[in-house]
Amino acid sequence: MKFFPFLLLVVLALPAAAQGTEDFVSADRPGMSTGTDIVPRHSLQWETGLSFLRDDGLRSFNWNNSLLRFGLLPWMELRLEANLTQERQTRPSEIDIFGLEPLSIGTKIRLREGDGPLPAVALLCNAVLPVSSPAFRPDRPGASLTLLGEHNFTDAFCVGWNLGGIWDRIDTEPAGYAALCVSYGFTGRLGAFVESNNFFRKEDAPQYLVEGGVTFHPSPRVQLDLYGDLSASAFRSWYGVGAGITWLIF
Repeated sequence: MKFFPFLLLVVLALPAAAQGTEDFVSADRPGMSTGTDIVPRHSLQWETGLSFLRDDGLRSFNWNNSLLRFGLLPWMELRLEANLTQERQTRPSEIDIFGLEPLSIGTKIRLREGDGPLPAVALLCNAVLPVSSPAFRPDRPGASLTLLGEHNFTDAFCVGWNLGGIWDRIDTEPAGYAALCVSYGFTGRLGAFVESNNFFRKEDAPQYLVEGGVTFHPSPRVQLDLYGDLSASAFRSWYGVGAGITWLIF
């Protein structure tokens, strides 16, 4: 597990380099929902972590879920996401696979700044490429399109929402997606969130997921996070935990 010493090295080495930075880094992790903030122009941000998910007979270990975000324009960023995953299935048959999931590229575009009661709004576009380990190679490319909104009622209290559609690599019919997230900053460094993520497919019952966690900034350029999630309708058989780090590299 060489990943943990590396994270510790980053956390300990960066506070001195980050002095003089007034604003704390704004991350899209750890929740499933996505905020409206754009990475500063010509800045590179790395968001990574690991997680465990149980879905009935399936055990999924995500050993590295990395998102790179680059600020191309003041209102636009480019995104590249990669996940190194191990899946173990115990029923109906035993399967154990490990490898790189399909790469995802995308962009987030700010449509408007928040203004009083009116929310900040952004558009998130992603494309899933057939670039992966053989075990995870998709039958077809995938894509998603999501409208993002945030109401910042105070400097500490924020309510965000996502509405969109997902065309994944498995089902031919698109899935609807809706999320609501409430976050609160106890101090400039410590915060917490709780959110609801909901997926709607034509042939399946809706999936209602609940997630919550905490974030901590040891320095303005670094965020640490810890979270857990579960299914509202099958919480005994569907649940997950995870932890990660965000680093504004430059």
